[in-house]
Amino acid sequence: MLPPNTSIEAVFLKPRAPFKLAAFNVRTLMQVGQQMGLAMSLESLNIDVCCLSETRIQDSGDVLQFRSPSIASKSLFYVRLSGDPVTSSSGLAGVGVALSARAEAALIDWIPINSRLCAVRLEFHQSEKKSA
Repeated sequence: MLPPNTSIEAVFLKPRAPFKLAAFNVRTLMQVGQQMGLAMSLESLNIDVCCLSETRIQDSGDVLQFRSPSIASKSLFYVRLSGDPVTSSSGLAGVGVALSARAEAALIDWIPINSRLCAVRLEFHQSEKKSA
């Protein structure tokens, strides 16, 4: 049992820097230029988790890795896709999530549901913070 002057605060991924979420309508990731553009945007905005809509990638089974084309870049993003083969092969829909290396390390579960819905579970840490 906790002493009366403490409270439990959930700290997502034990951040030392802000944890950033975003949602992008990427239209199509089938083109290499779009993949590099996405990586550059995620890196420049320091985004950790980005929901992606209209990905239109046919292979939803693999985890794609994107890196910004910048020479100084060390940022690596992992893209997980959800969709059924029939829908994605016709160039329709598809959703996914892009995770920074920090978010990928905290990934507990990836749940692809269909071409319009997916879920991600990330680990968080409980810490005690004394009330003033």
